[in-house]
Amino acid sequence: MNYAQLAEQIIAHVGGRENVNEVTHCMTRLRFNLRDDQLAETELLREKQEVLSIVTTGAQYQIVIGQNVGDVYQAIIEYLYDTHEKKQRKKPEKVLNRGIDFITSIMTPLIGILVTAAILKGSLSFVEGMGWIDQTTGMYAVWHTMGNAIFYYLPIFLAITTSKKLNISPFIGVAIAAILLYPTVAGSEFIQIEPIYTLFSGTVFESPVYFTFFGIPVILMDYSGTIFPIVIGCYLASRIEKVLSKYLFGMIKKLIGPLIILLIIIPITLLFIGPVTTILSLLFVIIVAILVQYTPILAGLFIGGIWQLLIALGLHWAIAPLFLLNMTIHGYDNLFVLTTATVFSQSGAVLGVLLKTNDAEVRQLAIPSLISGIFGITEPAIYGITLPRVKPFVISCIAGAIGGAIIALIGVKKYALYGFGVLTFTSLIDPQTGSDWKIVAVILTCIAMFLLSAVLTYFTYKEKEKETKKIKKYSTEILKSPLQGDVQELAQIHDPIFASGAMGKGIAILPDDTEVKAPVSGMITSIFPNNHAFGILSEAGAEILIHFSVEFEEEQCFERLFEQGEYVVEGQMLMTIRRDLLDKKQSEIMCVMVVLNSDCYLSIDIISSRKVIHRQTIMQLNNE
Repeated sequence: MNYAQLAEQIIAHVGGRENVNEVTHCMTRLRFNLRDDQLAETELLREKQEVLSIVTTGAQYQIVIGQNVGDVYQAIIEYLYDTHEKKQRKKPEKVLNRGIDFITSIMTPLIGILVTAAILKGSLSFVEGMGWIDQTTGMYAVWHTMGNAIFYYLPIFLAITTSKKLNISPFIGVAIAAILLYPTVAGSEFIQIEPIYTLFSGTVFESPVYFTFFGIPVILMDYSGTIFPIVIGCYLASRIEKVLSKYLFGMIKKLIGPLIILLIIIPITLLFIGPVTTILSLLFVIIVAILVQYTPILAGLFIGGIWQLLIALGLHWAIAPLFLLNMTIHGYDNLFVLTTATVFSQSGAVLGVLLKTNDAEVRQLAIPSLISGIFGITEPAIYGITLPRVKPFVISCIAGAIGGAIIALIGVKKYALYGFGVLTFTSLIDPQTGSDWKIVAVILTCIAMFLLSAVLTYFTYKEKEKETKKIKKYSTEILKSPLQGDVQELAQIHDPIFASGAMGKGIAILPDDTEVKAPVSGMITSIFPNNHAFGILSEAGAEILIHFSVEFEEEQCFERLFEQGEYVVEGQMLMTIRRDLLDKKQSEIMCVMVVLNSDCYLSIDIISSRKVIHRQTIMQLNNE
């Protein structure tokens, strides 16, 4: 099936791009919101082999595709947005914007968990710096694990968000990440084994090789906390999946597709992507080392200005080996200390946004981001506040560069491994001479960069006006009785949740027949355990829940005749109730039908009747 060609034909037959307001999809069908339904060429669409049926409602024009609906939908989206206007956009500006949008879109869903990790790491660093906890205690071990595990397994979290962004199965992305984090790849299994040979021996790029893949050396490395390898891997997987969609269909694609993708992606990642990113990181370290040795002020400008960008790209740990080497050889570090002011400049930018914004959601996110930033963990601030808005991020980088140059000019050194943010200052104390004016100068520099970043952000930041959300108009609709039996008002039943109306307006029925039928045409959205409840989304948007009493759900009472995601027609048989249990438990059986989105309607009329039969009108949803 050529999805691109089918997408083009479908759009043409529904009236062209200009006639499409919106398109979504469910389990089996495409759902179009058209400007003018009269322009749709329904008969021509019915003639297509891939189109199983056409369903028209007052709200949507639906094309039933079947199990390949996801692939067709993706092709339609690509076709709709491949317009002449898009091709005419300015490439440099849009490439930058797309890059920022991509990074923030895959990181934003992780902000909550990153803030959690930041608070754990920051608070542990604080109590450790104050001498309130010992590293040998079990509390320290658990606390340290909670704070660091989230960053260690960051590739797995990124696999999920990146897969969703690229419209591939999250399980494929997670599988790639899990393989990258496997101990064999990290090299921990080969510590006591002699390598078969060493690449780039005697250079900073020296890499022991323990095994090869079809004669190509595999360079083992630790991918924990990295961003690029998994993101690039997921991107390549999305491209491969797109190619496979042209040749594999249905269940064959679902079963064979992941195997083919992993067989291609993993070797490419282990043999090329990982080593290349590592070599680039080492080149960066060399450049930094040269700058620090010969031009400290320029190094301060460079490191201070680029540090937050490195964090955003997940490359900041590239300097860690040089930092540790300095500590081992000299007993102090004059490189990592150049980043001291950057966390304060980043936090200052967050404060500027916090003081300027009127958005309650932004304020709620900015406060914990500001706190974690002051303690040295700036990922939540970058991904959640400054980078998506660009200008505050640029200001923070400028202030960080100035702060780095000043600290380099002061010539302060870092004598301890611990300490981020405000706790960095204690690690600047020379164990031989004690504290001196240099530490005070660094503290004043950090405060100055914090205020500079906050002030510049406050006076330059302009908040974008929120788009007014379109309120969906729900049509007047009639609901039929799903059962035959005696009617009760919700307020009279014993279940307090339904009786209070908290779940929505509705009706209760004591069934005296075994058949359960669809009260309206729509899609089955959910099925609860033991089939005691299920949800239906009607064509006009009503969200209906049919729920049987708790006593009744405890036994296997139903024979279900539908699946989740299936489209059902009003009056269609959905399930049957076991006759023996129905007779036995007559007094305990209760079926409740409620409209979950009752607040979307002006009024809901309950048809008063003591007894109802199948397909008898029982509720009317009014919006006129």
